[in-house]
Amino acid sequence: MRTALVLSAFGLVLASCNTTVESTGSTAIAMEANLLVAAEAAQTCQELMPNFDAIKGELVSQGFSRKEGTSSIDLFATADWGVTTQLQLGDVPNWICVVTVDGMTSDQAVAFAQPWVDAIDASLLSDSGRDVVSVWRGKDEAYDAVVVVYEPFRAPKIQGASIKLEYRRAN
Repeated sequence: MRTALVLSAFGLVLASCNTTVESTGSTAIAMEANLLVAAEAAQTCQELMPNFDAIKGELVSQGFSRKEGTSSIDLFATADWGVTTQLQLGDVPNWICVVTVDGMTSDQAVAFAQPWVDAIDASLLSDSGRDVVSVWRGKDEAYDAVVVVYEPFRAPKIQGASIKLEYRRAN
């Protein structure tokens, strides 16, 4: 089941691609590889939230390494920084997983977020805002959940759109 969901997410992202690079170019191949790795990381977050210890272990087994961290935030990245996954434990309590892919566009990120949106049976709340492309709210068995797609941003090592899954204890 997990492989089918990962491939489904990957297929949605590739179908949404409106790339300007040649499909035979190394940039396109690297992007496809990064999207596949990111889809697996996103699926890991969805399946294992809010168990951050399990998520961290699974990310490491997928080839990520911990790059930075505090008592509440951990940043994992692939060796080439093509994909990052940020885990954040909040005070609410809330649990956040953010997946960023270098070079991912906003449209690709919206497609990339759909498995998360479907998993929490979410409704679209907003489709715009400062640095925000779309926001959906839903829930699973025990938690309220939000999925957010952010515009591409520029960071020192990665430049691309992000998707965020946030779980909060249900009220």
